[in-house]
Amino acid sequence: MTEMNGKLLIVDDLAANRDVLSRRFQRRGFDVVEVDSGQRALEVIAEQNIDLVLLDVMMPDLDGFAVLRQIRLQHSPVTLPVIMVTARTDSSDIVNAFALGANDYVTKPVDFFVALARVENQVGRKRAEEAAREAAEALRRANEGLEQRVATRTAELVAINEQLTHEIAQRQRSEAKAEYLARHDVLTGLGNRLLLRERLDQLWPEPTDLMSWWRFFVSICHISRVSMNRSVTPSATNCCELSRLDCGSAFAKPT
Repeated sequence: MTEMNGKLLIVDDLAANRDVLSRRFQRRGFDVVEVDSGQRALEVIAEQNIDLVLLDVMMPDLDGFAVLRQIRLQHSPVTLPVIMVTARTDSSDIVNAFALGANDYVTKPVDFFVALARVENQVGRKRAEEAAREAAEALRRANEGLEQRVATRTAELVAINEQLTHEIAQRQRSEAKAEYLARHDVLTGLGNRLLLRERLDQLWPEPTDLMSWWRFFVSICHISRVSMNRSVTPSATNCCELSRLDCGSAFAKPT
């Protein structure tokens, strides 16, 4: 049996014709179904998975053209090839068969090797089309899977980025708060000695008169202490006093 094997439907109202073709195709490895009328052919096509139809034109109930017309309402030439078998040699009949959707034709008396070549050709084309459709479907499913994986990974990366952004912002707020607490009194919120030193360093980065510095700072502390004496807590006053003493010692004139 070859890879071109398929299931054939032979439609002919004469048993002798069906028998000859059936036996010879079976010896070539084909699975063959025989029917003696057009109506029965339509029933078999609806019930079974047929690969190709060898269809006689001249039949008593439904002729081959009527049967072909019904077949093409449900099946395309690709999904179900039909080869017309006719004793007519009139070109108009052949043209009509192709117009109705026949894939090919053979004439009676049938040359088996010609019929075999045309059957194998049509079955091979059908199998190739089926393989192409299956490959396209597999590619579509693979693309859908890839798109889904990309979307999932993208969502994960977005979530990670948002988490990192949140953590960075939180860390920056914590650092800013720590820096603020390092330079301000916890109870009053006033600047402490460290902040004052930094401000003075910014104003006079290279002082030339240390005694002037010291007098300026003492006056600031004195004014601040007097103005806040009745409005701030003792802790604030103490902080100012400590700042004055600290800066006074820092800027005292050397003995």
